[in-house]
Amino acid sequence: TVTRYCSSSLQTSRMALHAIKAGEGDVFISAGVETVSRFVKGNSDSLPDTHNPLFAEAEARTAAVAESGADQWHDPREDGLVPDAYIAMGQTAENLALLKGITRRDMDEFGVRSQNLAEQAIAKGFWEREITPVTTPDGTVVSKDDGPRAGVTLEGVEGLKPVFRPDG
Repeated sequence: TVTRYCSSSLQTSRMALHAIKAGEGDVFISAGVETVSRFVKGNSDSLPDTHNPLFAEAEARTAAVAESGADQWHDPREDGLVPDAYIAMGQTAENLALLKGITRRDMDEFGVRSQNLAEQAIAKGFWEREITPVTTPDGTVVSKDDGPRAGVTLEGVEGLKPVFRPDG
């Protein structure tokens, strides 16, 4: 079992690559499932203080850049510094956008298209055979993904305030 939050499947893919390079096999199945939403607070990287102090300076550096904004991303390892192991996935996305020249408009358009396609797929029943219904303690049956939001528009998304950086 690997608990790497949003990066669990990425970590298992990396592990599979290393196993192939080490000659441990030719083909591996790599997968990840998000379960952090089911954790009781305190079970993983939260209270009591479970952040490794080795990364404290890196966390402070990430926070400073996020608060002030930046016109480019710089890999701290190039300066012999430790990267922030606790960086939020949203901040990682902001860094990648800077690195690859992806604009806020590009991301908004992609996100809206993705939401609209998901909405259409749900309406057509495309995912019904992929989702196992779950009955909650109050008897409610959950049989659809609640992530996609119906009616998302580019205008609505463009009006959202950036979360991870003031210029994001």
